Amino acid sequence: MYNFIKKIDNVYAAYAIYADKLICNIGDGNSSHITFFDSSYNKINELSQTSYDFFIYNQLLFFTTQTIIDTNNKKILESYLLKLSNKQLIKLPYTLNIKGIKYEDKYICVGYKGCLELGKENYYFIIDLNTFNIEKEISRRNTESRNLKYFFGNKLFFSDSIQKLICCCDCNGKQVWQQDLKEILKYQYNKKDVYGQIKQVKQYKDSLIAVSDGGVVKLQIETGEILWKSKTYARTMEIIGNIGYVCTNHSLYKINLETGEISGYGWEYHRLPDFEYNGKKYWAVGHEVIYHDGLLWYSVYSSGHSFLLAINPSNGNYEWIHHVETNEKTASPQFHENKMFLLDTGSTLHIYEKEKR
Repeated sequence: MYNFIKKIDNVYAAYAIYADKLICNIGDGNSSHITFFDSSYNKINELSQTSYDFFIYNQLLFFTTQTIIDTNNKKILESYLLKLSNKQLIKLPYTLNIKGIKYEDKYICVGYKGCLELGKENYYFIIDLNTFNIEKEISRRNTESRNLKYFFGNKLFFSDSIQKLICCCDCNGKQVWQQDLKEILKYQYNKKDVYGQIKQVKQYKDSLIAVSDGGVVKLQIETGEILWKSKTYARTMEIIGNIGYVCTNHSLYKINLETGEISGYGWEYHRLPDFEYNGKKYWAVGHEVIYHDGLLWYSVYSSGHSFLLAINPSNGNYEWIHHVETNEKTASPQFHENKMFLLDTGSTLHIYEKEKR
């Protein structure tokens, strides 16, 4: 399906495609720079500022720098906006923790007013990506639940520190509703009670799907009412139409998101079949599937080898088994037109091109 064409080393934390050009953070945890590559993936140039992470919206690239400012290795963080159309660089009046959540033309993340200094109060900022302005700021001191899980419209959804509760707040940080799922997510392991933790929160129509190792729960967005609950083990879910594809360790099954009904492919305990490569059998061990071009794509690490499986969602058949030339684990692939990108835990980006039919 895809042929390997090139690899790029030292890709730290982030990469993205813009106008058929590849943009990567190149470096390591101490120093990295945003680097631009042409359509053949040859380096064009890099920004002089350091960057520990970035994200792109339309023609705008937001990034945060980390700079040592004195001989005591004191560090300061600052955020910038780069207009990709004309390379204009703008220093922002706030500092972003880039790992946020984008919804339409809004972005919410932890941030600081001005540059980051030790002990400075931090906020949840809701940023208008068209004007770059902070639309709302919510002091994290005012939110009892600290872990932001999802952002939808004018509502924020948090979980508590032990991942048992979902709390809905408005954009001023005021609580709208709260739902404690502790008892619902409880299960038995070795004859002892274990309380499941919320691993993901997904949106499905006007509801939320809480994915947990103690079950899957559907809640109404406006009120928090529980619409259904399924006792199962889950960590990640990919939603296609009204079906949630749940992949956990080496199992795969389906949940009807209208009813909560679970179905599978006829495998015992929903366990994915072993597969063969070079005369040896391997377990299909991974943690999530993503949907692209009619298939479920599944990164696998088994017996010291990395693989990428393309799974037919209708019958569970393996349509393609690819061995990745690395000793590291790989993240889920990203796709852009006829290209596929796989980043491994050794910071090498593997680039592929789709076979021509």
